[in-house]
Amino acid sequence: MKRSMQWWGMVILFIIVFPAASAWGAIGSPLDIVEPEEMQVLETSNVWITIQFNFTADEDRKTFYAWMNGKPVGALFHYIESDVAQGVISAGDGLKASVNGPRMNVFRAEVVGPKGKTYRQTLRFQVDCSKNRAPVADAGPNQDAFVKETVILDGGGSGDEDEDPLAYQWSIVTAPKKSKAALSDPSSVTPSFVPDMPGTYVVKLVVDDHKAKSEPKTVAVTVERLKILIDRAVAHPTFDLLRHRGIVDQFDGSQPLGGYHAAVLDANAHSAGELAGNRLLWQALREGKWALVFNVSEDHKQNALTSHLGMVNDGGSTAYLFKRFREGNTPVFRIFEIPYDPDVELTPETHLRYADHLLKTLRESREETPAPLVSATADPPIPDGLINCKWYYSILAGWMQNWSGRHDVDDGRTQGGAQNVNYTFTLFLDNGGNPTGNQQFLLLQVDAQGNPNSSGSTFIATSSDMDKCNEFGWFQDRLTTTVNPFDYFWIWVNNDPTSPNPVTTYSANSTFSVGFNQAQGILGSYTHSNTTSYTLTDWGISCNSSGNYMHWDLHSQNPAAPTSDADYDTKDWFYTWCGKPKRPNDQSLMQTQYHGSVVWRTGVVKNQVAAISVQNSQHLVNTYCGTDMGTTCCLNKGQWYTRPVNYSDTFSLDLGAVVPIEVAAITFSQYPALVGPLGGTIKGNVVLKSPAKADILVGNIASTDTAHAVPRTDRIVIRKGAMDGSFEIDVNAAGIPEDQLFFASISAFYANDYSRQFQMKAVDGEDLYFPQTAPWIHPDWELWGGTYGASENWVENYQVRYAVSFVDSKGNESTRGPWCDWIGPGETYPFPAVYPNTMPLLVDIPTDASGKAVARKIYRQFFAHYQNADPNAGVTLITTLNDNTTTTYLDNNP
Repeated sequence: MKRSMQWWGMVILFIIVFPAASAWGAIGSPLDIVEPEEMQVLETSNVWITIQFNFTADEDRKTFYAWMNGKPVGALFHYIESDVAQGVISAGDGLKASVNGPRMNVFRAEVVGPKGKTYRQTLRFQVDCSKNRAPVADAGPNQDAFVKETVILDGGGSGDEDEDPLAYQWSIVTAPKKSKAALSDPSSVTPSFVPDMPGTYVVKLVVDDHKAKSEPKTVAVTVERLKILIDRAVAHPTFDLLRHRGIVDQFDGSQPLGGYHAAVLDANAHSAGELAGNRLLWQALREGKWALVFNVSEDHKQNALTSHLGMVNDGGSTAYLFKRFREGNTPVFRIFEIPYDPDVELTPETHLRYADHLLKTLRESREETPAPLVSATADPPIPDGLINCKWYYSILAGWMQNWSGRHDVDDGRTQGGAQNVNYTFTLFLDNGGNPTGNQQFLLLQVDAQGNPNSSGSTFIATSSDMDKCNEFGWFQDRLTTTVNPFDYFWIWVNNDPTSPNPVTTYSANSTFSVGFNQAQGILGSYTHSNTTSYTLTDWGISCNSSGNYMHWDLHSQNPAAPTSDADYDTKDWFYTWCGKPKRPNDQSLMQTQYHGSVVWRTGVVKNQVAAISVQNSQHLVNTYCGTDMGTTCCLNKGQWYTRPVNYSDTFSLDLGAVVPIEVAAITFSQYPALVGPLGGTIKGNVVLKSPAKADILVGNIASTDTAHAVPRTDRIVIRKGAMDGSFEIDVNAAGIPEDQLFFASISAFYANDYSRQFQMKAVDGEDLYFPQTAPWIHPDWELWGGTYGASENWVENYQVRYAVSFVDSKGNESTRGPWCDWIGPGETYPFPAVYPNTMPLLVDIPTDASGKAVARKIYRQFFAHYQNADPNAGVTLITTLNDNTTTTYLDNNP
């Protein structure tokens, strides 16, 4: 604003002295430096120089030249009118400036006039920077990285109170031993380096306004090696880059994934069925680790990954990176995709960019909740007891361009950009009036991000071309997103932004309310609200909708984004007096982003897969001066090219993720439980009627007799694909006579209350004591054996469990000890589907430490019997071990 006021003040003065530019041009010199004045003393090192000419015809004008203290500065000048050129010259351009007092400067300009004669003028002025304030450096926040991951530093937060241009000087001051890492460009605002050793790198930044240097600031980069597990060889160029950056181990089934960053698979080496049951993939998801799958086909997604994730998209993918975890009470699936795009040339640079994006996502995963591109949160937090599920789905659509209006393929220049979109799907069950649900709400939040110059590339337009306004190569002027549910049952609730919004600030304010039933008779409600405001510089956003269809359009306003390609040929995109293109606003030349959201609901609870179409577009523009005559390219028609970067897809979302699965039973490791006055601990299990489609929270676990049976927790999580989850109960028989039975009711809630009477018996001190541990069923089903065949004793497709009792030399048998966990269909053991007709291998069969037992009996029970009758029903003696030493047994008793 200060500069503008100075200029308009000069223009007013100019009009007073010279009533008309043409009259002045007729009597004045063909070239006249009108700002600053001869021998003027300026207290700034950013000197604006204005030159007036007395001819305007383009065919008469030749290239204009200028020097500051002998250094060429002509490229810094631009025509602001047909006969006025202006430029700003700073200390870094050759201007002499010092904090020690005035310094003399000599500016010389020349131009070739209409008759071929050269006109020159020299101006002397002084610059006094004795009041200069030193700049302040900002090296950015500390970072984490992997070995051989490109680290981009950022000194953009540095500043100078005098608004002087800054020179940057970075240096690596501390590095791990044997490291040879070097900065790409130590004088850049955002230099990069590739750490080659694990450890800590400390990088120093000093900024200089050409008169004083800042105090140094440092940034620390902590680097570790990437550690990944594979089950088979992975054939993909991007994986080769990852492999060479870290440690790759072969999975043998025994390694815990705690020390690894990801499990990596090649889908080309697996059928869809093999991928669905892959042990490494199962283990990674169970332990909350990233799984990275290359060469993913649509068949792999639809018939393998959908069972793990509950949501996939159409089409093939170069890479699919995903994990699942919990966000408070909400089960969350995080999916990051690099889609297969036949229009993208898979060059080494492309794979390097892919590897860097994958590493960045893996690195950010150290936080339990990876941050979306823009905050897409529920406000207030989702309360306990509300049945809901969330998916973060991020898509990277990159592009490379190797030509422009002024530079073709042969120039060897390339420009790389990206369009990133994060979709946050949150599915809620409204069950306030009905524990099993009235309807579902789907909140879709879209966080879109566009960058025309990412991954360390440069604009195709050279700096000189951009300084002269001869070309601005491939900048963005429009980002759009369209979402549309295919299924008829969706009902639109609201969306934001809701109407055309040409201003630079907009609010995201979608709201909806759901009821929820935490337990029978305890009703609650929850209102989602997001009222965040977003500010866009020189851009506006609008929303068009029809029924369930939503279309958001974020567009440049200075210059204004045309509605069609033909509209680019307007004066708004080119200077009025010249054919030169206007300088795009900052968001057109760098990263910009926006947020939109929409809410739909169902009429009744749906348990099916829903399809939602999405489309994204990043519109790119290349404007340039078709007749290149340096700064004299005026009154010629500017030219332009446009190209969209489009991405279309369809998501398949399993609405069954929030369909309540009723509790089928509560089981106990001992029934009845023999306890003494000093007490003990037994295990309880909450069992569902079918496997959970997502991690679910079962709450309100309670006891009716807290004097003798107290659950240690009031809630448990049952993992996706599993049918049960366990909890511990502290029990004691204090005050109960020996051999007397007593009871407590243990209850839990998920959709409906479920209660099971728990029977206990006070221990008789003369009795043979029961086993203290349960047998363990070996988790490697490849070691199982036998054939269950066709027998009424073996119940197919139901969970099974085992318990052991002790027998002394007189034939007295103890009570059965703890039952093992239920095993069967579900996540923990894919039995019997993967290895049909095999029977469990029991290990760690308990022995009697007192030595009284001379034999042990093994009992089996199927859940089919347990859930339909008394907990003791269906218990079968399958064998007697006539010793107190054997610890393994293969159940080969169909």
